[in-house]
Amino acid sequence: MSNEYNGFLYDEMQGVVPVSSTLLAMDKKQKQKPFTRRPCIATFKISGFDCALVSVHLKATGLENEDIGRLQAEIDNIPNLIETIRTALPGENYIILLGDFNLSADTKGQCDVVREGLSSPWIPKGWTWGGS
Repeated sequence: MSNEYNGFLYDEMQGVVPVSSTLLAMDKKQKQKPFTRRPCIATFKISGFDCALVSVHLKATGLENEDIGRLQAEIDNIPNLIETIRTALPGENYIILLGDFNLSADTKGQCDVVREGLSSPWIPKGWTWGGS
């Protein structure tokens, strides 16, 4: 088990209210843990919007890529993680996955898609890319 901490920072003055939080329970019968570091799962109420946030820190590949197989196994476990959360939190429509995915610094991910249809209860009214 890793000696690091996982959690969320939030601002109650902005209407962000934590409802519950836990680390993903591990099945003792499994030969290999699905994640090196246990994902942190929290539910929040944000100005009337309910959601579950999931923070993951996936296994690094190692200096010589010796752990690339383990990283891929953890990536492959993400759909199972989401399904486990859906089962544990029936009726939760919004599950937001956050974390350290051990991507290179120049990875663009879904930047263009997000910029096109960006909406979130956390974004202040009037905010724009590059500042307001």
